[in-house]
Amino acid sequence: MFLYKIVASISQLFCQVLLQASSLGRVHVRQGTVANTVNFGINTTSTATVNPTIWAPLDYPIANNHLITFAYQFVASASNDIAKLWVDLPFSASEPTPSATAVFPPSGTFEFPDLGRFVIRQAAFFTPNADVDAIAVATTYAASLPLNLTSFTGSLYNKAAMLNWTSAYEVNVEGFGIEKGLNGVSFSEIGFVASKNSSAINTYSFEDNNVKSGINYYRLKLKDKDGAFRYSPVVLVNSSAATKAQVFPNPGRGNVNVNHFKAARGAAIQVLSLDGKLLRTVPVQPGATQTGLSVNDLTKSNYIVIFENCRTKAVTQFTRQ
Repeated sequence: MFLYKIVASISQLFCQVLLQASSLGRVHVRQGTVANTVNFGINTTSTATVNPTIWAPLDYPIANNHLITFAYQFVASASNDIAKLWVDLPFSASEPTPSATAVFPPSGTFEFPDLGRFVIRQAAFFTPNADVDAIAVATTYAASLPLNLTSFTGSLYNKAAMLNWTSAYEVNVEGFGIEKGLNGVSFSEIGFVASKNSSAINTYSFEDNNVKSGINYYRLKLKDKDGAFRYSPVVLVNSSAATKAQVFPNPGRGNVNVNHFKAARGAAIQVLSLDGKLLRTVPVQPGATQTGLSVNDLTKSNYIVIFENCRTKAVTQFTRQ
């Protein structure tokens, strides 16, 4: 079985082939069921009418990095090879249940003895926008890709830039250099966070209290102990935008309201648990300054509410009564 792992930052919605191995396995991306999310799927042919794309059941935030693991398993006899897809799964010594699975069709179809190529393809009639951070090829699931940056976000909070990121599969990693720029081209290091060097999902944060007026650009320099390094995608923090959000009543139950600054197209409200798990994404009507939010199904606890608008985030906490 051949496995391909790719880390990509998806910053624009598209429905397009992202990976393909020979003509046997293709990973597709489409718009999610709510604003600012995407959905990943897998297929074993280029013709969806012959073998429809099998989509993973969850939506994923569009601006985050995602670890996409694709496998093609050769099985003796015809028409039973298996293509598998995993999205953002933590490290595992054994192969976990795939997010989506497709079988090579149809009966009598010729099966290739091996994978002759690996392609990242963009069709001429699509204009996707994605950054590929790293690719690894292996024959077992446990042969993981070292240091997968699974998310990196920035937001303005109390006049400081709050940078948060998560990573996994940390092997021989020194840490993260935090770099800042004012034009998106030239950067200088303003801090460093040491790596936990754990194969689990690791959470990190950094606070910049020297935010300049206007747009501030941030990126991470991912440093290995052997001197190798690579950069994360760039995130923007706009100090000129209003960043206050308020939930009322708070504490509350049933239906609550979120007051926020005027929403642009594509704005959304996210509800997260205190450990960072995304529970809900609610689209916001363009031009709105208040959005209703049902919390009936949430258990009594504290939650994080994020209003995201044109790459600017307002973060507040809410207590479900």
